Amino acid sequence: MILSITCLLVACHAVETDEDGALLPRTVALSKTKPADGYASHIFVGSVQSSERARLAFAQAGSIGITNVEIGDHVNQGTQLATLEVQPFERRREQARAGLDRARAAFNEVEKRHAAQKSLVERGFFRRLTFESTVAQLEVARADVRTAEAELALSERTIREARIVSPISGTVAQRMAEPGEFVQPGQTIFEIDGDGSLEAIIPVPAAMAAKLSQGVDVILESAGEKIEGKVLHIGERQGRGGLVTIEVLIGEQADGFHPGATVEARFILSQQQGEIVEIPLSAFLPGAAPNRGTVFAFNSDTRRVKQLDVAVRPADGETLLTSSLAPGMLVVSAGVRFLNDGDLVNALPVTAD
Repeated sequence: MILSITCLLVACHAVETDEDGALLPRTVALSKTKPADGYASHIFVGSVQSSERARLAFAQAGSIGITNVEIGDHVNQGTQLATLEVQPFERRREQARAGLDRARAAFNEVEKRHAAQKSLVERGFFRRLTFESTVAQLEVARADVRTAEAELALSERTIREARIVSPISGTVAQRMAEPGEFVQPGQTIFEIDGDGSLEAIIPVPAAMAAKLSQGVDVILESAGEKIEGKVLHIGERQGRGGLVTIEVLIGEQADGFHPGATVEARFILSQQQGEIVEIPLSAFLPGAAPNRGTVFAFNSDTRRVKQLDVAVRPADGETLLTSSLAPGMLVVSAGVRFLNDGDLVNALPVTAD
């Protein structure tokens, strides 16, 4: 009904007068502002996770040989969780060791020849051109030793990287591969929830997320226990009409709150946001500055409107939030484009309480 009246007022805005030529009051629709904490009584469902979560992977490709833990097991920092089949890496290391031995033997042989020729050259008993060739061979042999040492070090590092060690103390939340599976470098094998603080992950509608800010109090309930938390982070909206993920820091420990537990959340907006109210988008006349403009408040005693400057922020596609107005005020929600401060109006019934 409001939409029809709005279209009528926008399309047919000729000034009406009585038979004496006096201006007639415009007909407008009204809405009543309401507190933005209307969602505080709503329950949103989410889950508990550790605020510290480690996602662990092998640095090398290979087949998993051994896994030492199951989902739900507690591990300490430094615990070895799994290893790849190391035989291929060990063969590579043995080949590298043999290559280093050959390179060192070749270097020693050239070094001895170099020392003998140098002594003869200094006494004039050996051709300098041949000696210079030996010097070049010595440098090549030295470079071969350095290359072989690097290959051995790389093979030893590969063996060290063929295992996963937990960097934190916590609980195994996920195990995503089994022994015998071939895995790629960086492919997540384990997720570990740390023993530290917990957080709740609460998906909410975008309209609700717009009312929240960091630090807002939250009442959380799980397994019959209630504790308090605070909004830690507000995520991005996931697609058109999608939900927004709210991260809530859990401020205390309780038996019912553990990683994976289902939790119910109530956001306490009124304690944080004071007199923030909702107004219809149609009640707002944009100004020159972003998120600033005009609202016309209706006085039921005088039947006149008062032009008020307000700052707003979006709540959803049809609602704005503002702290410039008080709850329960009557504002014009259709016909605002053709009003001036102090105009006398005919008000239609209020459309919202």
